[in-house]
Amino acid sequence: MRLDGWLRQDHSLGERLRVLEALSQAVNAVHDQGKALAALEPSRIEVGPDGSCDVSAAHKGSPSAEYLAPDRQESGESSTIADVYAAGVIAWELLVGRTPGPSPAHVAEVRPEVPREVADAVMACLERTPDWRPKDLTYLAQIAAAKQSAAGGAAAATPARATRPSRTARGAARESDDRPSRRTWPLLGALVVVLALAGFAWWQYMGPGSVASAPGPARPSVVPAPVAVADAELPPETVATPAPRATATPVPLSIPEPANPVATPEPMVAPPRATPTPAPTPTPTPRTTAGNAGGAAGPPPPAVETPVADIPSVAPPTVPAELTAVSPLTVSRGGKALLDVRGTSLRTTHRVQIVPLKKAPAGITVVRQKLVSDVLITVLLDLTRDVSPGEYGVVVEEVQGGRSNTLVFTVAK
Repeated sequence: MRLDGWLRQDHSLGERLRVLEALSQAVNAVHDQGKALAALEPSRIEVGPDGSCDVSAAHKGSPSAEYLAPDRQESGESSTIADVYAAGVIAWELLVGRTPGPSPAHVAEVRPEVPREVADAVMACLERTPDWRPKDLTYLAQIAAAKQSAAGGAAAATPARATRPSRTARGAARESDDRPSRRTWPLLGALVVVLALAGFAWWQYMGPGSVASAPGPARPSVVPAPVAVADAELPPETVATPAPRATATPVPLSIPEPANPVATPEPMVAPPRATPTPAPTPTPTPRTTAGNAGGAAGPPPPAVETPVADIPSVAPPTVPAELTAVSPLTVSRGGKALLDVRGTSLRTTHRVQIVPLKKAPAGITVVRQKLVSDVLITVLLDLTRDVSPGEYGVVVEEVQGGRSNTLVFTVAK
């Protein structure tokens, strides 16, 4: 089936990413032979049942204008870098479902479900200036392969999750019908037993004390109590055991303490006098503010200025950038090379720097850089023939200082 017919059918995101990976690999295979495609467009691409792509029919012919790179429209000649643009248009169409038009919106804005890394890689292929496009489709193929399993897995898991709940819901409904009849009576029985045991324990513990506590509150029976103590000589250990409770009751018996209640009211009367705490209510210095603009205006400004002074000091902290990937991992000497530097919290204030690992980066210059998003900066390098082959590092630095971690790429001979 041709790709233009395949695009008119309904396919999952995982299937579309699979075709995108296969298309990128097929175009790369042609470029590896040192050839360019004459007419790369969906009507000249065959899609197999497994998602594989055959671009043999694209070796001849002229493509539609929407698949022509701006540089090819000017020169009229096919080139590998023009094929990268055509592949970007097809990739946009694969993920969105229609052709992008002359000013394509970012894939992530039109289809938020598309992974951001895939969307950024597609938009890099659609750069109008050839220098800003990737030199091949290796990274696009890699990121499409990495994300398609997650996209397909999520789609496959959805129906499974939808069927299981229905069975568990029916099981839960049956259980909810049975559980009350089976478990209510045992729970009530256990509750009755617990309450009975608690009541018995309370009676055992409080029974004797209740007799002793009765005389406590009923002070008239205080007279017989001393007589009983004198006759029966209870003071030994019988009195010693209830001592905790007896001491608790005698505390009220020390009637001198009524003096304290009398004394306590006086402090309570004193606070009302000390309730010149209405002084706070006069402190509604709003009135004094109206009366004395000079004296009362003094306190409010400090209270307002303090928060305002604090806010700027909290605002500046920013999340430091961290680099996660650089592609391609190998660049060649004697020309320009495009690096995709990926990371987190990338900002316009960041400057990409090439740093030495073993050799000084003489002959490598950062010509331009472009912040594509907060996770991608595209860097255009100029490498002279004098650059020593080997490994070099790439970092991003803040204008006011601070440097990210270092990623490694190789300069080939």
